[in-house]
Amino acid sequence: MQWTRRSLLRLLLLSVALGTGALYGFKASESPSSCPGRIVCPLTGKLICRDACPLTK
Repeated sequence: MQWTRRSLLRLLLLSVALGTGALYGFKASESPSSCPGRIVCPLTGKLICRDACPLTK
């Protein structure tokens, strides 16, 4: 099978796109691990990490 430059370029661009998507997915799944759980803070009414609520300290 003979690869043309256009086919190789498409394969390279597809690989870069998939790699970028995978890296973004792994990065996004890492951030919640630093937060033990999310609650609505009774003082502010905002969704925050459980250990960031001033009432639990």
